Amino acid sequence: MRFIEKKFLYIIVCFLFVHICYAQKNFIPQILLTQEKNNHTTHFFYAFENNAITFNEITDKNQWQQKWKYEFLTKKNIELISANIGDISGNGNQELVVIAYSFGDNAEIYIFNTDNKIPSGTPQIYALPNLQKGTKPIQAELLKWDLDKDKEIILSVSSPERKILVLDYAINKLKPLENLAQAFMLNTYGPTQFLTADYNKDNKDDIIILNNSNQPTIHSIISNQSSFDSPLNLVDKLQSFHIIESNNQNYEIGLTQSGKLILLLENQIIESANKFEKIIGSNKNDILLLSKQNQIIQGTITENKDLIINQSKPSPLTNTNQTLHISNRQETHLLLTNHNPKTAILVSLNPLNIRSLDYIDNTPIIKKTQDQGFVENIAPQTQPKTNTVLNDTL
Repeated sequence: MRFIEKKFLYIIVCFLFVHICYAQKNFIPQILLTQEKNNHTTHFFYAFENNAITFNEITDKNQWQQKWKYEFLTKKNIELISANIGDISGNGNQELVVIAYSFGDNAEIYIFNTDNKIPSGTPQIYALPNLQKGTKPIQAELLKWDLDKDKEIILSVSSPERKILVLDYAINKLKPLENLAQAFMLNTYGPTQFLTADYNKDNKDDIIILNNSNQPTIHSIISNQSSFDSPLNLVDKLQSFHIIESNNQNYEIGLTQSGKLILLLENQIIESANKFEKIIGSNKNDILLLSKQNQIIQGTITENKDLIINQSKPSPLTNTNQTLHISNRQETHLLLTNHNPKTAILVSLNPLNIRSLDYIDNTPIIKKTQDQGFVENIAPQTQPKTNTVLNDTL
C-alpha cells in the first residue's frame, strides 16, 4: 500500500513539474496594436509568458523588446486564458482585461487602467460572478452589446457550468447581463468557440458560436434577425473559423480537420488545390492562410465561391504546429510567433510583406511608487527607467 501511495505521489509530482516547465516555455501573443503618428507606424503587442503578461514594442530595426511586465504569484499556479483591451468603463479610456484561472479555484478577471496603451498601477481583481468553484473560462472577448458608450465582456466557461455570459463593468463592479444560447449549450457537448462581429451593420455585435463535437454545429445570435437563431449542422469538424468581408458581405469561413476551407452557412467546400494549416487573418476582400507547406497565402474568394491565390510567400517560422497568430483591429497587420525557439514575424496584408523579428532580452525594472502593495521585495535592476515590472501580491 505504501508503494502504491508513493507511486501515486511520484506521478503527481512529475505532472506538476511538467506543467510548470511547460508553462514557463509558453509565449502566447494576445493583442496587436498599431499606432500612426507623424506618418510613422509603430506596433506594440501584449503576450503571455513565464507566468506574466508583457507589453512589447516592435522597433524599426526589426526587433521587439519588453516595455512593461506584470508577474502573477507563482503559488496561484495561474493559467492565463485571454487578454483584451477596450473601454469597458465608459470613461473614454481603455482598460486591459485579463482572464486567469487557478486550478480548482475561482477564475479571476484582472482589470488594468492604461496610459498610452501601457497599464498604470495595480489591477482591480474580481472573481467571476455566480459560477461554481473550479469552473474554467475558455474564451473571452469585448463586444458592443447594449448600445451604450462602453463595451461588455463576453465569456465562455467549461463544464459543469458550460455557459456563454455577457458581463458589464460599471462603478468598479462586474455584473452578469445575459446567459446566451442556453438551450444550445445545454443540448451540445463538444468544445465551443465563438466569434463576434457586426454581421448586419447595426452597430451591435453579433455572435457566432461553434460546437465542435463529432457532429459539429453553429449557432448564430444576430440582432433583429431571429431567423438565424436555429443551429446549423456542419459536414466536418473544424480546426478554426473566421468571419471575412467580401463584396460588402460577411462570410463565415471554416477550416476542416483535413485542411479544406468551407462556407459554413452554405455547408459548401471552397475549391482549392492547396491544403491549409490555419486561417490567420483577413483584410477586406482578402483572406490570409498558412498552408501545410508553411506558405503564407493571400487569396480572394470569388462570387462563385472559389479561392483565387493572389500572393504566396514562405513563412520564416519553421514549426507550424506551434505557430500562433493575432491581427490588429484595423486588420492591416498580423503577428505570428513561435515559442520554441522564441521567434516572431510581422506581416503586412496589403501588399503582402513579411518582417522577421529578433527578440531583445531587455528585462524591465520594477517600478517603485508610493503604493508598494504590488511589489514583492525584489530589488530594481539596472535597466532603462521607461520599462516597468509589477508583481501580483493578492
